[in-house]
Amino acid sequence: MANKDAAVITVSYNPSAVAQQLAVYTKNKRPRACGGEAIVWVPLIALATGARLEEICQLRVTDLTLDHAHGALLCITDEAVGQTLKTASSRRIIPIHPDLIRAGLLDYQEAVGEKGHDWLFPQLEPDHDGRRGGTFGQGFSRYLRSPSGCCILDRRVVFHSFRHTFKTLCREAGLTEELHDALTGHVGQSVGRSYGHMPLLALTEAVVRIRFPIEFPRIES
Repeated sequence: MANKDAAVITVSYNPSAVAQQLAVYTKNKRPRACGGEAIVWVPLIALATGARLEEICQLRVTDLTLDHAHGALLCITDEAVGQTLKTASSRRIIPIHPDLIRAGLLDYQEAVGEKGHDWLFPQLEPDHDGRRGGTFGQGFSRYLRSPSGCCILDRRVVFHSFRHTFKTLCREAGLTEELHDALTGHVGQSVGRSYGHMPLLALTEAVVRIRFPIEFPRIES
């Protein structure tokens, strides 16, 4: 069966396109259709982890954890009601990059949890298919093209481009295909490849080698 990720015709973000995304942070913009703070954090998490749109939008507060040996971890799972995953290989644990922590992700998580919310992005309502990323994806696409937003007119540049960009950054950092496939939950070309055995320490050491084309801004929750 053909891999759907490979079939999507998209291109990676170049540094200038990533910089255009920062308008939402530097100008304190919050497009109404993009779920409040989700427009801030969902793209940054995508760039820093390579996770898919729906995987991020359906995160629960408890899916971000702290481990004494490995630091902050992002759990991509379908264990809770309302969570779904594309394939079995999508279920994974991703070490959170230090740049994302410095940007304030864990502070945001704490603030949301203190308000009693279960979902990390509580303003994202599920669509008629039960997907929390559906409405966000539509609003993000409009923001991406809008003159008052990013004004990125290349139709090949879409939200999924963050995933492509992350894979490119992994290669530039010298990560093996096995490592960045494990981080992204990607089904590799090798038949029977499994990532359940991939040591978390190896993933943690791999993540800190990744360098991003922009400096993540500090987001105050």
